[in-house]
Amino acid sequence: MIDPIDGTTNFVHGLLTWGPAVAVVRDGDPVAGAVVAPAREERYLVGPERATGNGAPLRVSDRSDPDSFVVAPILRYTGSVADRDRFAALTTRLVTELGDVRRLGSAQVTLALVAAGVLDATIGPFPPNAWDTVAGALMVERAGGTVTDLAGEPWTPDSDAIVATNGEAHDAVLDRLDGFGE
Repeated sequence: MIDPIDGTTNFVHGLLTWGPAVAVVRDGDPVAGAVVAPAREERYLVGPERATGNGAPLRVSDRSDPDSFVVAPILRYTGSVADRDRFAALTTRLVTELGDVRRLGSAQVTLALVAAGVLDATIGPFPPNAWDTVAGALMVERAGGTVTDLAGEPWTPDSDAIVATNGEAHDAVLDRLDGFGE
């Protein structure tokens, strides 16, 4: 599974958060992947046993209070009125229910930053593209985090949403998002 440029809008506008991503899926299960953010000089790799960032092991953050989390939403954005409304609703919910909010514009880099402990969580409450999420979701898991859908079921590339956290307060994050995206 290949995404030549995740964060295309960022790339086109000269923003630094974008990059190619590759994931290997065997019998429906992700087994390896890579996310590269060239403008940030970052390379994230994940395999069956571990995840690394620029050669160093990745580890999710250890923050346990969702009120102190730095959260970045994942949202496919086409510029449509419906997408703007979804983004506004999601941002409002995250600001009122969780800590600080950032939108980076690249799902794979966002997930890699959760795996690296830079971000504490990311939420994509609408069906994400598999090529935008598979490598990064595997990184979060290999780095010690938790990845589910909004109902708390294990995330798969076919899930209708993605919630990736450091695992310390995953259930609390899900509780605070209860009913969103329905």
